[in-house]
Amino acid sequence: MNNIICLWSCPRNVSTALMYSFAQRNDTKVFDEVLYAHYLFQSRAEHPGREEVLEAQDIDGEKVIETIILKKRSKISFHKLMTHFLVNLDTSFLLKVQNILFIRNPEEVIYSYNKVISHPTIDDIGVKKQYELYMHLIKIGNPPIVLDAKYLLRNPEY
Repeated sequence: MNNIICLWSCPRNVSTALMYSFAQRNDTKVFDEVLYAHYLFQSRAEHPGREEVLEAQDIDGEKVIETIILKKRSKISFHKLMTHFLVNLDTSFLLKVQNILFIRNPEEVIYSYNKVISHPTIDDIGVKKQYELYMHLIKIGNPPIVLDAKYLLRNPEY
């Protein structure tokens, strides 16, 4: 069994709630958006808390992949990540992890995200990048699990 899970979400999804549910498991160690500083640095995106994130996290995405995401652990590693963080990175590591695409209706994402960042673009919400990641994972022979947030919201205990 591959014990590294990468949950690729878009902003304003219920991915944090899903991450917290995995954190309740004794056999799982959870990591929250470890590529965020890399994304902010590479994209120059202006996000709330940008400076704090850049100070708190490593901006070298390749190093983060090697030392955090791919690090061998005795427990399952669950990484909550945003798909649009995959900027200027060697994505060959995706073959070494179990990928889950956590999708949400783009209309709902835009409506919710607009409350945090005004006038979000398709790049901001990561939906296009999720599709591109899906196609890439199929092409390289590591098809992802696709989980729609609406089903989790309708029946969280399932």
